[in-house]
Amino acid sequence: MLNEERRRAIIEDLERDGRVLVADMARKFDTSQVTIRKDLEVLHAHGLVHRTHGGALPAREGALEDPSLREKEKLHRKEKVRIAASAAAQVKEGQVVILDSGTTTTAIARALRNFHNITIITNGLNIAADLTGAPVEVILTGGTLRKNSFSLVGPILIFLKPK
Repeated sequence: MLNEERRRAIIEDLERDGRVLVADMARKFDTSQVTIRKDLEVLHAHGLVHRTHGGALPAREGALEDPSLREKEKLHRKEKVRIAASAAAQVKEGQVVILDSGTTTTAIARALRNFHNITIITNGLNIAADLTGAPVEVILTGGTLRKNSFSLVGPILIFLKPK
């Protein structure tokens, strides 16, 4: 395999998985860890990856950049579904569930869709939208919109009426 082919494959894995590890890449490409480290350094020098100890992460323009939901939804899908199923199994009818914004919590909301007597409080606009038409009660917090994550943040005040 040519160096350029291997580096392109590393980028593809990084885009799919959200990170790459030197040891995993060395096994996958049947090459030394030194070779993979060199590949990652070259990719880092070209601004294509962010080099970290033991691997690499996607290149980001700003350290505090908020990845979009679409980017995050691609990562660890199977794990999120398993977490969601486990979390939903803990919920009982009549309970109130608070879900922060995020892709794992979106999976949890989807797993709770068929409950009939629960209230979900969330700051995630995508979660509220996903639950439209479901038999659950949804309370959306206030706040300032974070566009990449479709979430509301900042000072809020929620008034809950007692049942």
